[in-house]
Amino acid sequence: MRAYLIDPKTFTISEVEHDGSVEDIYRLIKADRFDAARFNDTGDAVFIDDDGLGKGPRWDFFQISGFPHPLAGRGLVLGCDENGDSTTPTVTREWLLEHVAFLVCVEPGVFAVIRPMPCCEVRL
Repeated sequence: MRAYLIDPKTFTISEVEHDGSVEDIYRLIKADRFDAARFNDTGDAVFIDDDGLGKGPRWDFFQISGFPHPLAGRGLVLGCDENGDSTTPTVTREWLLEHVAFLVCVEPGVFAVIRPMPCCEVRL
């Protein structure tokens, strides 16, 4: 299924393929445990490293509209059906490009906000 990977280290939001397994979530967000943060009423959530803040100083944060707090590390956006199974999210990459901001620490306690830039694909 289609999913979206938010990477605050590279300031990118990429469409990725997710096989529906828990192991694939771990692989994509590069974590040993995860938590989910719902950000809309349609069942979409962003899966993040549950130990994201416990791994020492972090400089890779992002904020998503609909969720009140910054999130640390990579995030995987997935949808959810009535049975609780993962699905393709209802939000689009274009929506995420408008509603995600990356937070960059410029000095202790001071963060700058960076908006993702849409990337184009070049084929030769």
